Amino acid sequence: MLIRFSQNEHLGFNLFLERVVNLQSKIFTKKIFMNNLIFYSVLLSLLLTSANLMAQEDEAIVVTPTDQPYPAGNQPANASIAAFISVFDDTNVGNLHVFSTQKEEPTADYFFQGTDITGSFNDVLPEDLKSSLRRTGGKIHAVRNVRGVDGEYYILRIPNATKMPQLKMYELRGTKLVELLTLADIDCKDNGRCTQVDSWIQDVDGDTRLDVIQRRAKMRDGQSKKIKTTVYMLDRSGNFRKSRSVDIDENSYMMEKM
Repeated sequence: MLIRFSQNEHLGFNLFLERVVNLQSKIFTKKIFMNNLIFYSVLLSLLLTSANLMAQEDEAIVVTPTDQPYPAGNQPANASIAAFISVFDDTNVGNLHVFSTQKEEPTADYFFQGTDITGSFNDVLPEDLKSSLRRTGGKIHAVRNVRGVDGEYYILRIPNATKMPQLKMYELRGTKLVELLTLADIDCKDNGRCTQVDSWIQDVDGDTRLDVIQRRAKMRDGQSKKIKTTVYMLDRSGNFRKSRSVDIDENSYMMEKM
């Protein structure tokens, strides 16, 4: 049977079809939008997770801001070296007087007491120092690092042959410490004779490199009998050399009274 529609019915039916098509289009568009929204949300989540992982990896290898290497580009060779550096107190030197004490175990008021690192960082210590510690059974203390032009120098407190505190300056070369100078020492014999070493770390000649003024006194019964003064200057290869060309006022460098 053939059904005929009037003109108004045709218009109504066409309008209905148009609305159905528009509705389907909107539903389709909304689905696309939702799919895109889900896709970009997942993508953003993955990017944020990746960034967090990268940040965590960076934190694992970078020294904390308070222990930044000096100079800035001088990154530690490994995690053990970074931990070793972080033990020391930083010192920007103007004129640092380094001296020993006659107390085998210095008290807290001794400026160069340092932090006990006995048994730690054996992979960093030179072999002669480890042998000396085995002989004396003494402890090793990280005292402070001294900032030079090209890098840092490390002062360690170790026992000498008579178990009195001895202060030495070292430099890190690669993954090992290299001894540069004995800065302070006190060595007394049973007959009352003593040898005392004091040092002053400063820039003597104005070239911005660290220099060391070392005074060595021979004493008896607490009285100085002879004092020898030596000036060591840091050369461009990183070693201290005796200098005969620099004059200093020796009276300006008074040794610590023991």
